Amino acid sequence: MTLAALRVRAPFAARLPSALLLVGIAWFTSLYGWAAWTFWDTCYGAVLPPWARIAAPFVGAVDGLLAQV
Repeated sequence: MTLAALRVRAPFAARLPSALLLVGIAWFTSLYGWAAWTFWDTCYGAVLPPWARIAAPFVGAVDGLLAQV
């Protein structure tokens, strides 16, 4: 931990929250989109309406935003 604290400079630390926000949004959007398209017929299609398959990546983006709070 101390080694990491010495190597991270102040300008990078100031940009870190915005980078984490973008990575979180990208991660959850791709995860939800992948799960919706891969497992729709086996599990999600039985309990969710058809439009939810298209909305899944958008829900992932919202979850990515909320993960940073």
